[in-house]
Amino acid sequence: MIGKTQIKQQEEAIKYLRELVLQAEDGDSKQAALDYCDGCLTACKLGLEVLAKQEESKKADAKDTETTAETKPKKRTTRKKKTEPVEEPATAPEATAETKPKKRTTRKKKTEPVEEPATAPEAPAEPEVAQETDDFDDLL
Repeated sequence: MIGKTQIKQQEEAIKYLRELVLQAEDGDSKQAALDYCDGCLTACKLGLEVLAKQEESKKADAKDTETTAETKPKKRTTRKKKTEPVEEPATAPEATAETKPKKRTTRKKKTEPVEEPATAPEAPAEPEVAQETDDFDDLL
């Protein structure tokens, strides 16, 4: 919210700006700038008036409350005890997931040198064919 002092500072700055605009060369932009400054100055004056009226109404309200407080006896009120909210017991997985997320630990796998099997001399293709025929013979 803007206060009286801020509005007054703005008003002074706009007045100075208006004086600078008056020194500029005549033209459409000069007239537009002067109109703008005049509008801002009017807005500052109206804002100050509204703030003054608000302060007066606050003071009047404060006086009214003081007079009514003096004439009426205060009622004694009892305070209610605050009740603590009852939490429903949650299932174990849900409770741990909501309160503490599980930490996952990652371990580096030990890499052992892979020993390649010694390459055997290639066997002729004929015995493999013989093995296939043997497999089929067993099925019959």
